[in-house]
Amino acid sequence: MPVGSTVARGRSQTTTVTSSPAPTPPPPPPPGMVTMVLAVLGSAFVGAEARLWIWTILLVVWIGGSLVQMFRSGAIGLEEGLSGSFVERFGFFTIIVLGEVVVGVVGGINHAEELNALTLATGVIALTIGYGLWWNYFDSLGRRIPQLGSRSFGTWLFAHLPLHMAIAAGGAAMVSLVEHAGDGRTPAATAWLLVGSVVVALAGIAMAARSLPDGEFPPGVLRAQLPTFAVAAVAILAVGAARPSPIILVSAVSVLLALTWLRLFTLFLAEGGRLRVLEHGAINPERFGGHAVTRGRVPCSLSPVTNTQILAPLRSRGEPNTRYAGDPLGGLR
Repeated sequence: MPVGSTVARGRSQTTTVTSSPAPTPPPPPPPGMVTMVLAVLGSAFVGAEARLWIWTILLVVWIGGSLVQMFRSGAIGLEEGLSGSFVERFGFFTIIVLGEVVVGVVGGINHAEELNALTLATGVIALTIGYGLWWNYFDSLGRRIPQLGSRSFGTWLFAHLPLHMAIAAGGAAMVSLVEHAGDGRTPAATAWLLVGSVVVALAGIAMAARSLPDGEFPPGVLRAQLPTFAVAAVAILAVGAARPSPIILVSAVSVLLALTWLRLFTLFLAEGGRLRVLEHGAINPERFGGHAVTRGRVPCSLSPVTNTQILAPLRSRGEPNTRYAGDPLGGLR
């Protein structure tokens, strides 16, 4: 027998063919998700009031259940992929929601019975409330990655829900404010909707800021942040209870938001902060390999714990201090 055929036969006898394993079927959808989908579909066949109650109950159950799961079992799902771009998208969405303030002012001017200087002035000043929320959000919270851990991430994530809803509600209040610009007193429902939305927005910022890692701000700023927001909230509620004319109401709320921002900003500078402008979008290199991050045309070489910030504090003796990170001018960029 030829040697070639013998070798071929030996190979054919020792070769075994293994079949590929059968694909694993996908897991069934979670029962909670199925229940919520069926409930939403069923709400299409009931009245408007019943539908609103169904949606409210589903929202409360979903948020409460998610928080309980995160706090008790540590299940997170998104924490492993938490990055600067993830946080940046929340900032972008906040800016989009802040556009509701502009939409509300324009809608109020459009529906005003009499378009005069007082109406225009009320609308223009009302826009500054959006600026106040913008500055306080980005200078105390925006573009900062929350610390690792289910509780911290869950607090940061779900605190954005009432925050964004409150901003949208404030935009809705602008329509009535501008329409009633000529009234001696702001309508009660409009006044409480405005001041309530601003207070809830400040509370959401303060709650989410508690989940930031140590070192984002000097200790003095951290200690003053919550009391500053609390004092501003009480003052804003007092103005709403007085129900002055719309132009006085929006002016007072805007001034209080500006003072809140200014208080924290000046305190940061008093702690030894100095301005250092960095490229927009830079992230903390210590959490992403310790390399310089490039965004756009200019590379950014970052200090060890800097986290998308434009202020780097100094030690009392004038040496660079990389322990703290802040962004007191983030809303101005």
